[in-house]
Amino acid sequence: MARNKNGEKMPPFVAMLRGTIETSAWRAMSHGARSLYLALKSRYNNGHKNNGRIYLSQRAASKEIGSSFQQIARWFRVTSLLCPS
Repeated sequence: MARNKNGEKMPPFVAMLRGTIETSAWRAMSHGARSLYLALKSRYNNGHKNNGRIYLSQRAASKEIGSSFQQIARWFRVTSLLCPS
């Protein structure tokens, strides 16, 4: 786990690369699709070696983000364009 200048453990965080934020795909995404991307990215963990296999159900995403089931389905389609497998 990362530590700050005082040697204390830092809380978990999700890093956003400037290169990602500056892409035209990111700018074209709605705020909801961006929120869904962050929810997916927060589940990726190098330490646990999930090898990019990330699972987030539509129902869980709906509860986490606070949007409707139909909106989440639409945002999943948009997010998949930014993160092709």
